[in-house]
Amino acid sequence: ITSGHIISEGEYNKVQWKTGTAIGLFEFPLGRSSTYLPFYFNKTTAGTESSTGRVTTGSWFTSGNATGPSAVPPADLFCVSSSAANVLDRYWQIDVTGYSANPSADIRFYYDQTNDLGGIAEADLQAQRWDATKAGTCKWVTPPVGTVDATNNYVSVTGVSSFSPWTLVNRNSPLPIELISFSGSCEKGIPLLTWETAAETNNSFFTIEQSANGQTFETIGTVQGAGNSSTLQQYQFLANSNSYPDKDLTFRLKQTDNDGNFSYSGIAMVKACNGVQNDNVSIIIGSYDEVIISVNATASKKYNLYFYDNLGRKIHSEVLNVTRGENIKTLNPKKFATGIYLISLQNEEEVITQKLFLK
Repeated sequence: ITSGHIISEGEYNKVQWKTGTAIGLFEFPLGRSSTYLPFYFNKTTAGTESSTGRVTTGSWFTSGNATGPSAVPPADLFCVSSSAANVLDRYWQIDVTGYSANPSADIRFYYDQTNDLGGIAEADLQAQRWDATKAGTCKWVTPPVGTVDATNNYVSVTGVSSFSPWTLVNRNSPLPIELISFSGSCEKGIPLLTWETAAETNNSFFTIEQSANGQTFETIGTVQGAGNSSTLQQYQFLANSNSYPDKDLTFRLKQTDNDGNFSYSGIAMVKACNGVQNDNVSIIIGSYDEVIISVNATASKKYNLYFYDNLGRKIHSEVLNVTRGENIKTLNPKKFATGIYLISLQNEEEVITQKLFLK
């Protein structure tokens, strides 16, 4: 401890507080050298304890954003080319344990005005969270959130109930789209690609890229983006890949924003269409949070169904046996705690993902 505060300054240098079901402000006394950089966790709802509820947090400076959270793959740290200048040189790792239903809190992220900004104007700061359950490679939740207090050097965010890595960004150049799903199937012998976004920021267009070997990609078309959006957007593209009628194909999306920055999605695989259709598969979230799996199968087969929590942990799995024709299965995930989940249905031919918000 130096100058009355705890020097964390590393992802694994953390402070844990037994918060239980208490309501009120928990001030984590963190800092860098002689600079006090507290973390304010003002609990507004108690949460439901399944064991002793705790909040754990740490904050660290990383010059030029070189050392990001371990949960974030280095290649995907910024998701867009040359965007490190738009991300604060500091990260926060926030975890809660011992709760079956997470508490909610108003949070303050204090930053070092002298060292952390990296050229970002303080007035433009907002917060962004990494969400391991998001489809694709760019898992930063958009749009960024919060209000900056440039006088006291912090960004405040209200009503937080999902905990993971956080950082502060230039709100004018946030880490880009929130891609919910990206999948492919065969439509009358032609690869059909479909994807959905929950939010878009300065999104100019998508480029669809195709590979016959999973390594070398070629551009096969573009689709206009929605620009700025906070509502669900749905897209589709018929690949019409006559050059490879008998090959399994791999596809990915390249998203380009209005400034020319870009990011890549994860991949979607389509077995050789060759005039044969894949199963018609969909995951539908009902009005009472029930999960409806619909599979119009071309033959009897098995699908693996997985549920992941917002930390990327597998919390449920089962095998679905389907027969030729229409198959419907309804699941009630109410046994899971409130939060955000990723549902994945997959076999050797297809991978379909869908996000689930449980209230």
